[in-house]
Amino acid sequence: GGAATVFIELRRGDAIIRRSTPLAMAQATRAEAERILALAERLIDHESWLPADAWAAGPASATVYAPSHFLMQVTVEANRAGVDYPPRALDVADVDWPLPGRIDTFGVQFESPYSSAIGRCGVIELLEGLAVQRAIGARHWADDPNAGESSADLAWDAADSRVTLRRVSPLPGEQLECTADAYAWP
Repeated sequence: GGAATVFIELRRGDAIIRRSTPLAMAQATRAEAERILALAERLIDHESWLPADAWAAGPASATVYAPSHFLMQVTVEANRAGVDYPPRALDVADVDWPLPGRIDTFGVQFESPYSSAIGRCGVIELLEGLAVQRAIGARHWADDPNAGESSADLAWDAADSRVTLRRVSPLPGEQLECTADAYAWP
């Protein structure tokens, strides 16, 4: 309905401090909400508050970062009896999987600490990530550029399951590792 929320997250040691406010703010919290919005607006305009010597390359000469590798996560979760799942537009059987093996045997297996789902993870190259996206079809992918990831939800009727693919882009210099603790599974 046109509602939006502004979030600010800050890492302090090992903790993430998160503040948020809806743009349609309540009168009782208006002062705090306006401070959060003012801070968000200031943080967005880096050039206005960072000194010239803070940049490795000035904003005018900066290049767009494109990762050469991704983490690909595959989660398979059995359908639960009595749950009316939304229909999926694509079934695993209709995907010409471009990587070695099958979708459900890709990468290293991890048990999800959050559900009964079985998670698998592997590091893939940029061209492999693009091949997976083509195999699934761009219209089935949902991109979240702020989180640096994209995902696709598929049906797997033959196994009475659902499959979620998640492609995670690393930040510059970030190590790509498939560990149970490093990434939250759906």
